[in-house]
Amino acid sequence: MMMDEKDLQKFWSKVDKSAGDEGCWNWTAAKSRGYGRFVNQRKPKLCHRITYSLMVGDPSGKFVCHKCDNPACVNPKHLFLGSQSDNMADMAKKGRRKGKLIGEKHPLALVSDEVALEIKKATLSGDAARKIANQFGVSINTVTNIRRGKSYPHLPDFGYKPRIKPVSRFSEADKLNMVRLRATGKAYTEIAKLYGCSGWYAGVLVSKYNQKSVNE
Repeated sequence: MMMDEKDLQKFWSKVDKSAGDEGCWNWTAAKSRGYGRFVNQRKPKLCHRITYSLMVGDPSGKFVCHKCDNPACVNPKHLFLGSQSDNMADMAKKGRRKGKLIGEKHPLALVSDEVALEIKKATLSGDAARKIANQFGVSINTVTNIRRGKSYPHLPDFGYKPRIKPVSRFSEADKLNMVRLRATGKAYTEIAKLYGCSGWYAGVLVSKYNQKSVNE
């Protein structure tokens, strides 16, 4: 890292070391997504990389990660080198993804990471989303988003796989015949016995077929 005396003085004048040698040295000037920025040789550079280079060694080709999870910190004691995968794993562990807060650290989080983890575990028991939602006092949509990883994606999924909607084994002719049987007054349970399905499913097929005909 090439910096003349003037740039060095300017750089360190923007660093707050009031927390002591072991505390965070916070960058007090320009930032981008929380990370300090400093123009050196007409190029903007990340401040934590500058201090690492000045006080530890050249980090070229490596990511400089924070142990303290404070992007504004430039204390080399709080920094470590890692690969891209190390950096991504570190962000996930600390509840960050692509520089954004996730999980309980997100300002719109509805539950803590601990509760979200319990919801994921409850899913493995086969409980319906409604039952889990009532148990934890949240909406069904919240449960669905958590167990599918849409929210709290940094938490383990315990091997959960979303249910895939089965393809109907009944042809259009079968469905049409169900509709006709229903029109003659047949109960759904009677139709179900003829086709080897539940009365509820027979009702769904008839209803969907009728709705499809109306839309067409």
